[in-house]
Amino acid sequence: MNGLHWQQHWRQTSWREPAEQMTSRLTHSIEAVRLPVQTSIGNWSSGVQGALTQPIADWLQAHPLFGWGVDHPLLTLGLLFVVLLLLSGLLQAIARLTEQIWLGILRSPLLLIQWLFAIGLRGLRRKPPAQPMLTSKQQRLTVMLQKLETMQQAQEELLKEVRALLAEDSPHS
Repeated sequence: MNGLHWQQHWRQTSWREPAEQMTSRLTHSIEAVRLPVQTSIGNWSSGVQGALTQPIADWLQAHPLFGWGVDHPLLTLGLLFVVLLLLSGLLQAIARLTEQIWLGILRSPLLLIQWLFAIGLRGLRRKPPAQPMLTSKQQRLTVMLQKLETMQQAQEELLKEVRALLAEDSPHS
């Protein structure tokens, strides 16, 4: 065969046929390998997925309140926000109470000193009794006489005021 004839023959016999046959054989080979690999990977991934999700599903089934929380995420977030606000308020109250307790503990020695100082001053201010101790009957009589004297003085003042008012209203003036 000369060169021209060979070129025509090459053009006539499609080089596509062997490539298509080769592609077809390669595709069948890949499919033959892919299906078992894909099946084993699928079985493995479902096994791993089941191994990971089954304990969670069991726990959620044992605790239906958390299952409800998973089913209603917006309500769960809202409730979680309210609970966090309440906990922060509780923690602030505990902090304030602790602060007041510590301040009370630190102030107590000063308050004790102030209280003792006040008692000591009261003791110094007391006047010693000028009179000898009287019996209870004598004390009562003394108190009654003092009251009578103050009442008599008040009565005299009131009488002076009445006389003054009557003197103003009398026609002689």
